[in-house]
Amino acid sequence: MSVPAVTHTDAEPELSLRDLLDVLLRRRRVILVAFVACLAGAVGGTFLVPPRYRAAATVVLDRAGGTATLFPELAGLSTQTYLDTLAEVARSRSVAERALRLLGPAPDEAGDPVERLQGELRVTRVRGADMIRIEVTHHRPEEAARRAQAVTEAFLAFLLEGRRTQARATREFIEQQLAKVSRDLRSAEDALLRFKLAHGEVSLPEETRIRLEKLADLSAQLVTTQTERRAAEAQRDRATEELRRRDQITPSTWVASPLIQSLRQQLASLEIQLAGLLEKFTERHPDVVATRAQIAETQRRLEAELRRSLLAQTYTVDPVYQGLVQQAVSAEVTAATLRAREEALRQAVQRWTGEIRDLPPRELALVRLTRQQKVAENVYLMLSQKYHEARIAEASVVPDLRVVDRARPPDRPAFPQRGLVAGLGAVVGAFVAVAAAFVAERLDSRFHRPDEAEQTLGLPMLALVPHLRETDGKVPLAEDSRRSVFAESFRTLRTSVLYSAPEGSLRTLLVTSPELGDGKSTVAANLALALARSGRRVALVDADLRRPSLLEVLEPPQPFGLSDHLVGEVSLDEVVQPTRYPNLVFVPAGRTAPNPAELLGSQRMRDFLQRLRDRVDMLVVDSPPVMAVTDAVILARESDGVVLVVNPGTTHREAAVRARRQLEALGARVLGFVFNDAPVDGRRGYYGYAYYGYYAYGEEPEEAQSRGRS
Repeated sequence: MSVPAVTHTDAEPELSLRDLLDVLLRRRRVILVAFVACLAGAVGGTFLVPPRYRAAATVVLDRAGGTATLFPELAGLSTQTYLDTLAEVARSRSVAERALRLLGPAPDEAGDPVERLQGELRVTRVRGADMIRIEVTHHRPEEAARRAQAVTEAFLAFLLEGRRTQARATREFIEQQLAKVSRDLRSAEDALLRFKLAHGEVSLPEETRIRLEKLADLSAQLVTTQTERRAAEAQRDRATEELRRRDQITPSTWVASPLIQSLRQQLASLEIQLAGLLEKFTERHPDVVATRAQIAETQRRLEAELRRSLLAQTYTVDPVYQGLVQQAVSAEVTAATLRAREEALRQAVQRWTGEIRDLPPRELALVRLTRQQKVAENVYLMLSQKYHEARIAEASVVPDLRVVDRARPPDRPAFPQRGLVAGLGAVVGAFVAVAAAFVAERLDSRFHRPDEAEQTLGLPMLALVPHLRETDGKVPLAEDSRRSVFAESFRTLRTSVLYSAPEGSLRTLLVTSPELGDGKSTVAANLALALARSGRRVALVDADLRRPSLLEVLEPPQPFGLSDHLVGEVSLDEVVQPTRYPNLVFVPAGRTAPNPAELLGSQRMRDFLQRLRDRVDMLVVDSPPVMAVTDAVILARESDGVVLVVNPGTTHREAAVRARRQLEALGARVLGFVFNDAPVDGRRGYYGYAYYGYYAYGEEPEEAQSRGRS
């Protein structure tokens, strides 16, 4: 019965979960070192980086604090957009420059102080609240709090100044209009006075006075509407000019949608309809209420369509841009509404003017002068009221924001956060450690599992020899005990060797290894001992003339050896010496020879082997490693079979493959390999193989467990 050969393949074996766990266990030192290095580097780095402290101030939006505008329709910014706009303002260079002026002279530092302050600044909205948090990071906690408070005060002062400027601009605009209307009123009053002085009292019919009052009221409304329209258009122009400066849109974008034109025409028609209804009914009339509702709905649709048309051109999400879009849209909707209302009032004025054209010339002149005086007076009264409101608003201006929490020096640094860094270091260290383990496994060209050796060499495994924890530096010899796992492994090797060839065809057995330190002498001595214990006459020849290692173990009575016989100094009977083990004779290596390869390849060596085979049943030869010298290749030609010893701690894959190829190239018959010095896993046996439980059959539990841990 022969052991079947294993087909050699270059394909990588698939790793199972158990194989992966074995890699992690085998590389546990690499894992530990990499993990500790990453963790120590992360934690140590936090002590090398200077700490930075973050101080924060919180402000809340107070809509009631804004100024009253001349036209309430233009105050149309949503709270979210408004807060985003305020946050952008707080990050602006203008606020940073104002904050640096509040902080006073600073020590000379490299770089722009404004940019440095902006780099330290972080402005965020408080989620779910109308609040803004202003944070400044600095390496000194007191300075961080001082800078955060300075930015907050500069921000509020900037907003307050802006509101005062807005209120002042509103008041100045009304003041200019009021001065013009005042002059118009004086001119109208003077003209009316001169007419009365020239023509005396001119009485008008009651119906004419009613029409005159109505005409004067409509004319006043027309002038007011024109004023409001111009203000709305000015607001729109400022917003669109800023948008144009940002190269986002142009005003021509608004007329691109046919729906916008349709809504504008509908709005004009509704305003004309409303003007006609107001001539007949009061504000509470159902038709008036319904028409005003239609106007509001049309305004809403027009505003939505304008906003959609503008935002369709947007390529970035910019809160300031969004605010400008909202201002431009609101102003355009207001201007469109006022234009429609203006057209309706103009038509009404023309209609009422036509009804009084049939009056006599003197009465007609009086009516025109009276109408001009009343229109100027009504507009003057309206602007006077707005002017007083603007003065009050300017005097009572307060910012939109108020401080909720002042900046205070922080107790602990915001960076580095040693706990967080340590946690991240542990996570990264775990990944790096596992990666390092697999990289080390990949770079390690040694055998680690018996199936790897089978896969790489294409040879069957004859036996697996366990690792002995304690040795005295000598070649260990197995005791003849059923309770010895070490001895049982060589009994398994003996069986594998005997059944690998027909009975009697294996007379000379060569034991070698690819490299130094693989344990070939241990395998050769214990294999010879196992064969001798089976009743066969066995001769063990130490043919490693360069580094012999069996002399101290077997302790022959004479120091003569193989090299002495090959040079002709001693006879065969003198070098073949008995041992303390029955059926086992030993041929030592002898004295160190200067030319071992020539001696082993000589005819005298061939004669020696032939004569020794005639005396024993089997001959076991311990040769030097294949890759070290040519001695093993020379001896392999004179052997009936070769046992290759590989060691998971020392044998490299490339060396083992080359050794097998060299032996087979000369016609040597490689029976298989011995996986020597295999570490023991007490839970699953040697490298996951179940040999341990089988070998330990019959052992005492304590002894088996002790071997499993070794």
